[in-house]
Amino acid sequence: MYRFRWKLRYWYYASRMSYTRAQSQEARQFDYDAFVSYASDDEDFVRGQLVHNLEVQENLRLNMHDITLGQPIPYNIVAAVENSRRTVVVLTRHLLQSERCEYEMRMATMEAVHTGRDVLVFLLYEDIPFNELPRQVLYNLQSSTYIQFPHHDPTMLPAFWSRLASAIRT
Repeated sequence: MYRFRWKLRYWYYASRMSYTRAQSQEARQFDYDAFVSYASDDEDFVRGQLVHNLEVQENLRLNMHDITLGQPIPYNIVAAVENSRRTVVVLTRHLLQSERCEYEMRMATMEAVHTGRDVLVFLLYEDIPFNELPRQVLYNLQSSTYIQFPHHDPTMLPAFWSRLASAIRT
């Protein structure tokens, strides 16, 4: 039971939401272009740069931990992942320490497995050596799109935001 705890949690909350897949995934209309998973310590970057560049400049609709009052947090996370075309994970050391962010990443992984669609997009905001990453994160990086934030070359920022927006749209 413990071994399958993430799958059980996913299925529990997905079934509570009357999980239906009447439309094909290609034709499905999502409420949001992306759900953004980030640690609260990274909120300045997310609310400042990421939101401005993706919502204002690239005209994307982001889900920033919107919650339905009265619903459990796991229910809100599953709903956010399901109602978004992609889940953007802002990968930092802070995120790796957050249980909520780990849960968001696992639910996005389960959504990808269940639906067969690409869900995860990683924004590598910090230079973290791969040998310091948890095995699950490494697996997700190998099977998902990831884009490195250009801290050392500000001239690359417009291209970075364009690439990230393109990864979210496709």
